[in-house]
Amino acid sequence: MKKKRRAGYVYKILLTVALLVGLVIAVQPGVYAKSVPHLEKFDINSITGKRTFVSSKSMTVPNNAYWSYTTTDVVSKSWNYTRYLNKIHYYDSNTKKYYH
Repeated sequence: MKKKRRAGYVYKILLTVALLVGLVIAVQPGVYAKSVPHLEKFDINSITGKRTFVSSKSMTVPNNAYWSYTTTDVVSKSWNYTRYLNKIHYYDSNTKKYYH
């Protein structure tokens, strides 16, 4: 009877340790991050003035980072459209770090 009881305690202890290790692994700083738009390419038709979305790339920043500023550059020009690139910059006030 004592062997069964001891085996039950060992099982409960191992299960508790496994669950605690899983909890520690699951709750890491990387979990507290968000994916935000970083680069956006778009065209503006010079005849109609219509804006056409081309592509977008995202990056991961900490949860407390917020939008700081945006830069826009002309990537290429053609006879009927101009392609622009928006680069969005974020700032984290806790770490005093910019994310570009």
